[in-house]
Amino acid sequence: MTSRSLIQYIRLGIRRMGVLFFFACFHAGVTLAQHSDVDSSDLHSLIKDLKPQLQNKQLDSTTFHQAHSLLQQALSINDSTAIANLYYCLAEWHNFNYDYFEEPNDSAIVYDKLAIKYFAALDSIDLLINQYYYLSLDLTNLVRTKEAEEAAFEGIRLAEAHNEKEMVTKFYINLGSIYINVNDIVKAIEYLQKATSLLQEQEFNYLTLQAYSELAVAYNLNTKYQKAVDAANTGINSVLNDSEEEYSFDIVNIYRYRGDAYFHLNEYDKALKDYNQSLRISDQYLEGLMNPLTHASLGRAYRVQGKYQLALEQLKKAEDYMNKYGDEVGFFNSEMAQTLTELGRYKAAIPFLKAYHQDQTSTLNTKIQSLESELLAKYESQQKDKTIQSQQLELKQQNQIQWLSFGILALLVSILGVLFWFYQNNKQKNLQLLNLNEALVSTNAQLDQRNAQKEILLKEIHHRVKNNLQTISSLLSLQSVYIDNPEVMGAVTQSQNRVQSMALIHQKLYQGENLAVVEMKDYLRSLSERIIDSYGIDTEQIQISFPMEKVEMDVDNAIPLGLIANELITNSFKYAFPKARKGKVEISLKEIKEKEYTFLVRDNGVGKKNNQEKQKTGFGSQLVQMLVRQINGKLQVQSENGLATRIQFSLG
Repeated sequence: MTSRSLIQYIRLGIRRMGVLFFFACFHAGVTLAQHSDVDSSDLHSLIKDLKPQLQNKQLDSTTFHQAHSLLQQALSINDSTAIANLYYCLAEWHNFNYDYFEEPNDSAIVYDKLAIKYFAALDSIDLLINQYYYLSLDLTNLVRTKEAEEAAFEGIRLAEAHNEKEMVTKFYINLGSIYINVNDIVKAIEYLQKATSLLQEQEFNYLTLQAYSELAVAYNLNTKYQKAVDAANTGINSVLNDSEEEYSFDIVNIYRYRGDAYFHLNEYDKALKDYNQSLRISDQYLEGLMNPLTHASLGRAYRVQGKYQLALEQLKKAEDYMNKYGDEVGFFNSEMAQTLTELGRYKAAIPFLKAYHQDQTSTLNTKIQSLESELLAKYESQQKDKTIQSQQLELKQQNQIQWLSFGILALLVSILGVLFWFYQNNKQKNLQLLNLNEALVSTNAQLDQRNAQKEILLKEIHHRVKNNLQTISSLLSLQSVYIDNPEVMGAVTQSQNRVQSMALIHQKLYQGENLAVVEMKDYLRSLSERIIDSYGIDTEQIQISFPMEKVEMDVDNAIPLGLIANELITNSFKYAFPKARKGKVEISLKEIKEKEYTFLVRDNGVGKKNNQEKQKTGFGSQLVQMLVRQINGKLQVQSENGLATRIQFSLG
């Protein structure tokens, strides 16, 4: 982790009383300095002295005003080198002191771009490449992913053109981080592997640790846990011979990442050892700044081993550090709720469970707002372009007036002037018509772009709903481990299948090309496969078929029909074929005429006699009847050579 990314871990602290004193003293100094001349050599010397102060929060206001004062002097003497370096300094200052203004850190981006402009004009390639790297990091911190990606690729282009392999490596690592942030793990691994390939050609130990640390994260997210362990081992081995003074956030993190991999490999002793090593380094060298997440990870490891009291102790330590540093740990509330539940402290678990669901909702809202902000920025940029075009058109019109005046004079002189005027006038009208056509094409492109963004938002919403339902299913699965009663276990399994049937609807929606409808044949096939897996059905014993054409249905009707299908298919599997009896199950949904459908689940099992009591009083039977009424349907049950349940319904 670079020094510029420390801003991700530092939050708004207690304001120091000394800031007012420094500001007052410096303001007096600036007032005097404005009346004195300074040459370029003095200016560059002052800038050199300024740079070590950029990361010192005790001098935040002093450094800020000093940098602005020097910038005014550099602008007054038009010293481009000094101007470029001061823009860099101001960007750096905003990165380490952005909370001084208690507002988003957009100012760093502004100064990064100004520095790039001047470094490019000066042809200072090394400084220009570095500034693109800083810009990409700053945009990543603000979750402006597309712009961060563009800055990184421009930096790579320049670095490769000038054989700056170290900077190319740094850009590849940053691209890996960018794609991890947007959950594009395949791309993240691709660029991180490019970085590690370059590192094998030449040694940059600090980059080796950083690259393999990010690679371990990517492999963990991609469930390649053994590869995550191998990547972490390479990163750790690269710094084993370094002095302890060089311990950084990356070495603390990489031990935790390896611990996470061991955790998922069920090697809990190794995971606990790595987590404790991460804590030791964080306590000794980083004042415990990285402890919240590690304590939460320890709590999770103890919980899955059934050591709930130890898990609670670690989670409380994580909570103390979170309060101290103002950090948040994504899975803390979920872990605390589950641990307290296992300890029987249900009332205490409720606030954490609520906080967990609020976090999930907040995360989704943040993503939506990020997309909206990106759309707004693009819209404002387009509006500025239109304003410039309008001003240019107005200028052209003024020029036309002048030419028309000359045309009138020419008209008095000769007929030739008249002909020339008509020629010019027709030419301008043709140009205006061409511009109008181009504007219409541009407007259509903007509408297509907005529709595409809305489609992304809808897919994200369906994906989030599916994940939330999957979380409920997972909690039911975790709870079922502790259930011994077969009837209770069956009820939990049925509830889990019902939740999965709804989750599957949303999964099909965001994976399909049409976000408005679900293709029911594919959905019923996937639902049947999930039920087969859930109950361990032998597919050689029971054959299932789908004699139906493709039928599309909107989500409001697909969900109740999916729940009905879940109940009927489950009943066939559970009751129609006792004692390993072989048989067939047929499932079909057909549109008999416009907006009128027939849904059929038929088996050639033992029929209704053996299971009519369960179907008569069971919750599943009541649920089916309620859902049939919801879709304005009619239920028919026939018990001849098995059991056939037919539902006829119409959609208004």
